[in-house]
Amino acid sequence: MLFFAFSFLIFYYPYQQFLLGATDLSRSVYVDDPFVDGSNKAITLATVGMLAFTIGYRALRTAGAGGAEFRSGRKERTNARLFDFHAMATASSALLFALVTLYVLAGWRSANEGRYTGTTTEAAGLEGTFMLILMFCMIVAALWVYAAAAELRRPPILAVGLVVALAWSVRMLAFGNRTSFMLIVLVLVGGYFTFVRRAPLMLLVAAFGVWMLLYRIIDAVRSVPNWYRNGNFWELLYQSQNYQQSSSESGLNITTIGLRATVETVPTTYDFTYGAFKFGQFAAIIPFSGSLYGPYVHRAYTTSQEMLRDIMISPWSSWDPGTNVISYPYIDFGVPGVVLILFAIGLTAKAIRNYVARDPYDPHRVVMYLLTMSLVALLPRFATDISVRLLAWALIFSLLTRVVSRRLRG
Repeated sequence: MLFFAFSFLIFYYPYQQFLLGATDLSRSVYVDDPFVDGSNKAITLATVGMLAFTIGYRALRTAGAGGAEFRSGRKERTNARLFDFHAMATASSALLFALVTLYVLAGWRSANEGRYTGTTTEAAGLEGTFMLILMFCMIVAALWVYAAAAELRRPPILAVGLVVALAWSVRMLAFGNRTSFMLIVLVLVGGYFTFVRRAPLMLLVAAFGVWMLLYRIIDAVRSVPNWYRNGNFWELLYQSQNYQQSSSESGLNITTIGLRATVETVPTTYDFTYGAFKFGQFAAIIPFSGSLYGPYVHRAYTTSQEMLRDIMISPWSSWDPGTNVISYPYIDFGVPGVVLILFAIGLTAKAIRNYVARDPYDPHRVVMYLLTMSLVALLPRFATDISVRLLAWALIFSLLTRVVSRRLRG
């Protein structure tokens, strides 16, 4: 549901406002050229992508009853699953605590935190460590939900892990990284309302509204260093240049313009990259692989974010406009790429849903399901490379803990 909600806000809502006379597509406070001539192409391409996603999701039959079996009162707590749960909880919480300690003591600040205030640090393995911390935060949150649904006693180390994960999510929000914060919250809150208790539709709508308000506030103040220490927060907010900009135009409109810029300049000005971005995306699963394939891939850009920054702003800009789930495959393969990639994403989402529905008592399945669903929910506003790498690493961790726990159990 969140996937389509974000897709509507990004790919359709600005045009609805335009038809109602509430906005002017030809003007933007963020970029000089909003590429308004690409509006029809952008709407059509986005619709093609949404249809491909829907067809992919509906291509597989719906299996099982999912989280409803947890709520029905039927409990199956085999020794193997209990052992797997405790193994995953112990390993993920311990590794999360160790990585966060290393990260903080080293004084690191990844691009995801420091790009808005120009305080990013450089170190070998920094970005990979940041990704691992985010992954373990999400895994710990998912295991907490699993324990609540199965009515299991939570080991003390899992409680420590959850405290660290929540503290990390607050840190991400304070530094303006709304995506990491939302991913952790989605696993925890979304998982609770999936496996433990149903939430009424109005509560979900209200929660989405609160999140969009918070989204706008953080967008306005995140470029101010140490804004959270300011004694008069509301005065700081109203005086913020970003707040004054966002009062007339949502920051999500940058992504909307990004899709228009994509269809207007590719392939007329910039050629398709013919899978170079996808190759880099899957190669990133292997740490430090960029130094191996980089010299042999002669491309001006390594990500679609870099290309869109040059197209929309300038090569010397201190910020980039990001990317989106439609532009990323289109720049690689054109319209066929959008159809195939969005179909594959929908198919994968349904496959993971069926995977956990067939055995919702397996902690490994619950973890992979919650991680996948949270990533898919926020996919409209960023590229798929983050999702692929995080899910691949989570799957490797899950398999390793399963093998080790089974061997230790004998």
